[in-house]
Amino acid sequence: MNVPQEIKRNDAKIPSGRVYLTFPVYSKESLQHLKERKEKAEEVANEAMERLKNESAMMEQTDNPIMKALHFRQACKAHEDLDYSGYRSYKSMPLDKEMVELKGLHVCSVGTLWTKDENVFGSPQTLLGSASMMLGDISDLVEKKEVARRNRKPTAYDGLDPDLLLRP
Repeated sequence: MNVPQEIKRNDAKIPSGRVYLTFPVYSKESLQHLKERKEKAEEVANEAMERLKNESAMMEQTDNPIMKALHFRQACKAHEDLDYSGYRSYKSMPLDKEMVELKGLHVCSVGTLWTKDENVFGSPQTLLGSASMMLGDISDLVEKKEVARRNRKPTAYDGLDPDLLLRP
């Protein structure tokens, strides 16, 4: 959406310019595939973390320099296995969050609100906050009295054509 001028309220402000709202979207098959891969990566990572912990402890306990080097090498190998497991990448994916199903697609209910300056050199994005979505009916829009678990006045119904909105 385009924000024509900067909006301020208390300490919060939204800069003028383009503001983007993004939500992760998956097909049913891709979501299932990613969950399976994440599960396998977690198994490999847990095993590698356990080996790393054990080898580090054995390295500290021994006084033999050759055994110390051997345990150090095994700890390095466990750390390498942890890095190559992909666990850290999968950990940041919102695959375990609540999903909203829209026309065969699974949309994560938690997204981000961000902006980017119109700079020639492509300045980095600025995270403004998080966003959440829920599935509802157009008739609930007029009567909705609770937003984000706080009592607020309902957003005015602006006469949008209900046929243009996605329905489950």
